[in-house]
Amino acid sequence: LIYLLFRYICGIANEAMQESRKRFGKVLLIFVSVFLLCGGKNLYRLMGIHGRPLFVLSTVSILGLALFFILWTQGRYSVKRVLVPGILIGAYLACVCLERHYEVAPVKGILVILMIMVTIGKLYVTYIQRMKGMHAVGSIGTTLFGIGKETIGDIVVWLCFLAACTLPMIILFSPAADYLLKGMYSSFLSYGGGDAYLTVADGVFVDTGMVKEGVFYQQLVAIANVLPGSILCKILTGVGYLIGYGIHQNIIDGILIAFSGFVCSICASGIVYSIGDYLCKNFEQLPLFELIKRWLHPIIGGLLLNVIVALLNQIWLPMV
Repeated sequence: LIYLLFRYICGIANEAMQESRKRFGKVLLIFVSVFLLCGGKNLYRLMGIHGRPLFVLSTVSILGLALFFILWTQGRYSVKRVLVPGILIGAYLACVCLERHYEVAPVKGILVILMIMVTIGKLYVTYIQRMKGMHAVGSIGTTLFGIGKETIGDIVVWLCFLAACTLPMIILFSPAADYLLKGMYSSFLSYGGGDAYLTVADGVFVDTGMVKEGVFYQQLVAIANVLPGSILCKILTGVGYLIGYGIHQNIIDGILIAFSGFVCSICASGIVYSIGDYLCKNFEQLPLFELIKRWLHPIIGGLLLNVIVALLNQIWLPMV
């Protein structure tokens, strides 16, 4: 698995090198920066250093900050464009550094709200206004927020299927609700392919204590890696089984919650695909999607470096 993840990262770097050396340098800088922001804890463990690294950001936080920066700057890095996101992101990172000594949670919350608000405003001014002047490709009617009727119909079907399969589990097993919410949440964030989902699952399930790190990497990831199919479905299903089995040490409970997790992964993927299909058909002229792909892939690579170090911890530390 480490080899596969390393190949994924090398593929991103090789693609950047083929484009230009300048692009390659930027990608390497992103790799290192993202790893330092999220991988300090695992690196300290691997090196036997006792202490807390300066930055310990979750996968979700890094992806959120990255999307904010990408959407605001739009890939152009003049002083004027970088100033606002730079100040807000810098303030957020300062809060992360100071939170071990001071109560800065309210400030972090305000900063997150500000970033969301300015991003929505920027998107509206830059893209939504431009969409109004575009002619939709095909004959899809528009309804709520301009989303096609067919797309809304698809989403409703997916949600009904999800509710039918998961509500009984939520009623029968109280931990299922939290697990399924995080499962949907992590599925929506699983940008960058199957291997990239490991970084999201680590942040959502391991960092929150829902699944132990050793069990996740030594058992779940190892089993998922040798089985056919989507990593997203396998990991989410496996986490569901671990949670269900842990309630009453009962295999049937584990299978039931695992099934609900499997359905959750399918429905979340279906919803994302339906929305993505609509956007690509109707607004393929917008550079937003290519811009996100261009810069999120290196960020995913940096997150995967953290996963590699975590896997090395699981291999190396038991031998020490």
